[in-house]
Parts: sequence; structure tokens; C-alpha cells
Amino acid sequence: SLRDEDPTSAVRQYNLGAGEDRAIRKGDYVLAVGEVRGDAAAMSTALTASDRLEVLIQRPHVFEVTMEKRGQTTGLSLKFAPDGTTLLVEEVGEGAARRAGLCIEPGDRILCAGGVEGNAKDL
Repeated sequence: SLRDEDPTSAVRQYNLGAGEDRAIRKGDYVLAVGEVRGDAAAMSTALTASDRLEVLIQRPHVFEVTMEKRGQTTGLSLKFAPDGTTLLVEEVGEGAARRAGLCIEPGDRILCAGGVEGNAKDL
């Protein structure tokens, strides 16, 4: 498991020996487990398939944008995992985000929208 709550977890054990800059933190994104990349279910399976793991982690770069829709759609194509906490921007099409010149790009994740955070379904 990539959770740090359990004192016997692989993450806790790794973090005890890692420097602060290399420790796995809440909010980090798992990009790959071994050779498996881009498929959350397959990466989850890979996490349990071996006693030794090579995991590629990405730290988030958090920034805030303000968008006024003014009757328009956002133009953002989004997806999320049922138990996720963020929305994944798949595409930035015509709409309020593009017209406002916002720096939102495919691959970005939305953590909070309109003061709502914590459950992707509610965002």
C-alpha cells in the first residue's frame, strides 16, 4: 500500500530512511509502478506483485485560477476515479478556460472548485 498510516507499510518503511525531499507525501501522484504506467488498476496490481518496487512519483505544482463562465461551458473535458479526490483535465476545448487564457493544460488535476474539495464526485 502507498499509505503511510500503518507503521508496517512499505511507504512508512521507505520514508523512515528517505530524506524529506525524497519522502512520499500525501498528494503525490503515482505515475508508474515498475514498467506499468497509465493504468491505475494495473499499477495497483503491480504494487502487490513484488516485494521490491520501483515507483515513479510526481509532486504536484499547485496554482490557483479564477474563471468567470458568464453562461459558457468551461471547455474542460474531465475524468475522475469513483473514490478519487481530484478531477483530471483530459482536454481543454473551446470555452471559458481557453477564452480567459488560463494556464490549464491536459494532465492537470483540479483539487478544489468553488470551495469544494476532497471528493471528486462533488467537484
